[in-house]
Amino acid sequence: MIKLLPLFLFPGLLKAKGYKYEPMDIDGGSLPLDADAYTIELITNGQQHPNLTRGVQFNIFGTEDNAGSISVPKNVQWTWRVNVSDFSAPNAEGYDPARDPHVVTSTYDLNWPGGDNLTAALGIPNAGICVTFVDAPYDWPVNVTNAYTEDDTNSSSCVGALGQACVDAILSMGRAASLGRGQCLLPAESWFQLSQCQSTLGYASVSYRSSSIASRALGFLNSSATVARYDGEAWFGTLSGPQYGSGSGEYYTIANRLHIALVNPVLPTEEPINGTPGGWSQDPQLLCMRVNATKLSTKDPNGDGVTWTSEAVLEGAEENVGCTSTLDKVWLLFAATLASLAFVTKL
Repeated sequence: MIKLLPLFLFPGLLKAKGYKYEPMDIDGGSLPLDADAYTIELITNGQQHPNLTRGVQFNIFGTEDNAGSISVPKNVQWTWRVNVSDFSAPNAEGYDPARDPHVVTSTYDLNWPGGDNLTAALGIPNAGICVTFVDAPYDWPVNVTNAYTEDDTNSSSCVGALGQACVDAILSMGRAASLGRGQCLLPAESWFQLSQCQSTLGYASVSYRSSSIASRALGFLNSSATVARYDGEAWFGTLSGPQYGSGSGEYYTIANRLHIALVNPVLPTEEPINGTPGGWSQDPQLLCMRVNATKLSTKDPNGDGVTWTSEAVLEGAEENVGCTSTLDKVWLLFAATLASLAFVTKL
């Protein structure tokens, strides 16, 4: 679970003031930079107490015995965790506090043995990590979502959801995605444009992005730096806009959809490249998970030929998903319409 240091010793002394919550992605952390102290307290408390959370384990150094001439530990299990929270936001600007406005937040974090900082956890001088991941707030076709089931929840493998050929193609690019001083590069080709991924990612109305943990902790490569990454610290977060009441459509969509991350250790070479330490990616790991792995309905409510996760959540609202309010259904229909338009535009 995400671990955040307590920010406020006397929360009762903080006065609520209006904050304009807007949908956003937060790279390198989980808190908006423009938020006041009261808002930060609300978001932090929500993230420290997620409504849903799931973690999958993986071997950070993969299966290879060494990286060039650099020996690496074997069978070191880390955990990638996704947390989803729905918290009350009485200070939501333009919303009536008496009607209980809520905001949805999600976070990604990594846990490793020992609970120390990332430099100590890697145990290799000048090492770092690159993470490439799919933007969290967007939608997926339900056939991709449903391919990851409860039977897969003890595994981080993406093969069942994406297919072996797609996974191999992404990993092949991942081995060349990191160069010198922890700089992390976008894939040479979008995952969604890969011919091997057209039956899965090719249909998704999402975009990819790359975020560097190493660039947030240059102490791996520069002893004068003071910034460090710690066990359980969020490295990516999202916020939604406000909606009255808990259990919004966006909450259930994020909780049910497939999450994907490529975790790529960057280990230095013995010889500099262009005067700077080189980078060598040690067996990158492509990780998949759903926080809630319940099978969703495949019914296509608007007949456009694609059932999106947000539509499937709506179809299952009165069964086991639990979002039954009119506002939930309006939001989900709106999200599904946007996804359908994006799909038609893509074609």
